[in-house]
Amino acid sequence: MDIVNDTSQDAKVRVSSGGSGIAPQGQPFEDENLADWPSLPAGGHLRHNPLPPGPWTVCFIVNGHRVQGVARPGTSTVKLAPEGNAFRIVVD
Repeated sequence: MDIVNDTSQDAKVRVSSGGSGIAPQGQPFEDENLADWPSLPAGGHLRHNPLPPGPWTVCFIVNGHRVQGVARPGTSTVKLAPEGNAFRIVVD
């Protein structure tokens, strides 16, 4: 899956697996240190090969705000996109 930052802001990103074929619940990244998260610069992208079976929660932190979405098996792209003064996730 490609993870794309389609904004003008740098972001941090992390992916976690539901592992049991059901979507992860709650805030799976709440206790993690953001310094350990990979950086995704504005306009950047990275390739991620998540472990099956999925689905996976993809979480972006941008300007101190958390934006997350769920990628299911077959997802090819997860994009952080601008939406007015906020951000949204687009899953294709």
